[in-house]
Amino acid sequence: MVVSLDRTDVRPGEQIILQADIDIEPGWHIYSSDLSGLGPIPTHFELDDSAKVSATGPFQEPPSSRVWDEGFEIEVGWHSGSLKVRQAMALAGDLPAGPMTLDGQFVYMACTESHCLPPMYQRFNFQLQVEQGPVRDAYAFRPAKPALAAAPSIESPSSTSQPTIAILDFEGIGVSAQEARVLTNRLGTHVVQLGRYQVIERGQMEQILQEQDFQLTGCTSNECAVEIGQLIGAQQMLAGSFGQLGTVYTIDMRIIDVVTGRITRTTSYDIEGSINRLLSEGLAEAVRRIAGSN
Repeated sequence: MVVSLDRTDVRPGEQIILQADIDIEPGWHIYSSDLSGLGPIPTHFELDDSAKVSATGPFQEPPSSRVWDEGFEIEVGWHSGSLKVRQAMALAGDLPAGPMTLDGQFVYMACTESHCLPPMYQRFNFQLQVEQGPVRDAYAFRPAKPALAAAPSIESPSSTSQPTIAILDFEGIGVSAQEARVLTNRLGTHVVQLGRYQVIERGQMEQILQEQDFQLTGCTSNECAVEIGQLIGAQQMLAGSFGQLGTVYTIDMRIIDVVTGRITRTTSYDIEGSINRLLSEGLAEAVRRIAGSN
């Protein structure tokens, strides 16, 4: 397990990101951060001096498996396998210029289904260099987002709250990367026009991911989509691919729930002819299908 910091050159009032990369041995698990009351220790970061740096926003973690824990006799969330967790931290606005030490610990509890190890407290120490100056836009403090809740059902367009959705770059299979990018952009326009979703703008998504040093290019798996959704505050992610086989162009799409990590809707659409027909006719029809519109 490795704890890292997104950067060490900072200014007062800026935001930094702590990250832990965790590889859990088979048969073991650690607990999610949303535990309360008596039971296992939730996974979290602790800082030695909260007057200089304090946590802001939710603890960012993949969706956990909800299970009944026989040892603690409560329902818990836990993680297994490999994962990354992050915590945004706000620097105090009155920090003096010069070197500064960021000390703390990453806290977690490792268990099997039959026994647990004592809570683990992995220490970390980072040497920061504080320079005076205005807060830089890329590192500006972002207000804390509320904890992600279950996304409203796509089949309920009459709901007073629209689910937030972000669109990943669709993969091109038999079509060029440039064509896939153009088609993805047009598809996003059709999603906005539906009026069923709050669509997160591409530029906003890229800015947030860049601030957290997350590479968007090549993100096609469901796991990657969920991780991006957690970072940008989306409830759902739309991903898929464009393909060509002979004279037939295809669209395959899926909507992924960021909270559960599950695929909630899928659709496929084929259109024969040129890629121009896919652009002018196929995309709109595929979007209506994925949203359940007539």
